Amino acid sequence: GLCRVVFHSMVLQYLGAGQRAAIVAAIHRAGTRADPSRPLAWIGFEWTECRREVRLMLTCWPDGTTHHLATCHPYGQWIKWLHP
Repeated sequence: GLCRVVFHSMVLQYLGAGQRAAIVAAIHRAGTRADPSRPLAWIGFEWTECRREVRLMLTCWPDGTTHHLATCHPYGQWIKWLHP
């Protein structure tokens, strides 16, 4: 009856491509085990792959829907919330 949450902020940029892929795969595997009585939420505050912007992202399982919640300054000076 609880929602588990995985949260990370500005860590993926310090990892190699293989390490990033392994973390993302592990979170997705955990998502496949989620169900309505035990959902999983993944919240990430990270640079985009091309380092063009920092995004606050939310993925929710059991359905695996991803939402881009906001675009942000990397050090929190501003946040642009996006409408659903």
